[in-house]
Amino acid sequence: MKKYYYDEHEHTYQKMKIGNISAWDEFHDPAHYSYEHFMMRPFLEKALGMIRLSASERLAFEYDCGTGAVAHFLAQRGLSVDAIEIDGGNLICQQITSK
Repeated sequence: MKKYYYDEHEHTYQKMKIGNISAWDEFHDPAHYSYEHFMMRPFLEKALGMIRLSASERLAFEYDCGTGAVAHFLAQRGLSVDAIEIDGGNLICQQITSK
């Protein structure tokens, strides 16, 4: 079954491929994007600063991970991360630049 957002995303992924763009943030706000400074970073920094996790709790799962900036960020901070990309069209973007 085709997902409701497929056409819009597929069109955007094709534009991203042509423009050698690797992430949604870069597509929507290219002047302020970098792989290390993605849109959700300030929120995640604040949230991680507010909680204390034991070793057994340092697990994360990212759904629809795109190029993996969030998963990479969490892993750098000692979390064990499983990430999955649900939209195959974005795999094109992942192959453009491997981080």
